[in-house]
Amino acid sequence: MKNWEQTKLAFLNDHLKKKPVHPDQKLRSLHYIELAIKGSYPLLFEDNDLFKKLTESDFVGLYKSLKGGRLNKFDKSVIHGLYKFSK
Repeated sequence: MKNWEQTKLAFLNDHLKKKPVHPDQKLRSLHYIELAIKGSYPLLFEDNDLFKKLTESDFVGLYKSLKGGRLNKFDKSVIHGLYKFSK
């Protein structure tokens, strides 16, 4: 499995190849997800097994609690994409 930076780069490369309707929304969601989790749990991003230790639903729950509300479709899409590219 890839670490956070490798996964983020793979996600970004894939995202930037496409022509999404709202190109900035996913990039903004990725930025906020990273800020929220790094701010509260910085050691998670140093762990090479982040995507092994936290299931996708656990990651969603963690971000949801940090965000303090519901996740929008872009947040969910970014998290799903990160898990897709973490392999």
